[in-house]
Amino acid sequence: MSFARNFWQSIERIQCILNIDDQELAKLINRNHFELIADKTCNRPLNMFELATISNKFGLTIDGLVHGQFDDEQIINNYHNLNPDLPNKYKEGKLSRLRTLINVLDYTALKLGDECRQFLLQKLGVNEKLLNNPNKFTNIHLITDLCRHLKTVGLTKEDFINMGKYSYETNKNTDFGILLSKFNSAKNLYKFLLEDYTHMYDKNFKYQVTKVDNSGLVLETTFSEEALDTYRVKNFGNSTTCLTKIGVLSSMSQYIGLAPSPVKKTHCIYQGDTKTRYEISFPIKKR
Repeated sequence: MSFARNFWQSIERIQCILNIDDQELAKLINRNHFELIADKTCNRPLNMFELATISNKFGLTIDGLVHGQFDDEQIINNYHNLNPDLPNKYKEGKLSRLRTLINVLDYTALKLGDECRQFLLQKLGVNEKLLNNPNKFTNIHLITDLCRHLKTVGLTKEDFINMGKYSYETNKNTDFGILLSKFNSAKNLYKFLLEDYTHMYDKNFKYQVTKVDNSGLVLETTFSEEALDTYRVKNFGNSTTCLTKIGVLSSMSQYIGLAPSPVKKTHCIYQGDTKTRYEISFPIKKR
């Protein structure tokens, strides 16, 4: 079946869900009513701008729109601006907070401009309103897909590390940032975050501090059993998301007024090792 025919079948399905006619559909994309009917009757495809407009209105990716990968509730919520939800592929196994996604998108806008940020949201099928709640859960496939898209537009290893470091700027004035600012030393801050608090924001990985003293600590991470069972895979994520984690770990000391912590990754699960190992040195200098 042709691309155009798939598209128009999806449109007809959406019209049935929302009970809207061709005239209202034409208004959505600023098209002449009769021209739209002609396109629909002859299975002529719309241009990319019109495809993007329609898919964005319903909170879908263009691929999701063309191939009918959506459900009734998702269409209704996005069309009427009710309670937007994540696309189905990002709803199963929600073990990560949206906080990470928000940070990556904020850095993207800073580095590449807001148009690129908006394009990525549309590409992922994520409604902007979802980003108002950093504590909402998603699954790791969302941030993995986002980083994959960013790599294709030319972001470097250093960019992804800096993206993680930028999490301090994103979070410093939030409840999370204010909580971290109360600690009196880098050692106590890192121990709290990595031993007591990681389950609150990332259930995809098991975090274990294997060594700690006043100069720094060693952190080892592995895939959590909960995540492996939930996703029904042997591994997930990729080395790019691992780079952002280096930046996030480095930024933690900034919440108490110190310089970013030097972080060295010595082992990586995405390079054949059984664990990812980070050596974190506590800074002495103020920012």
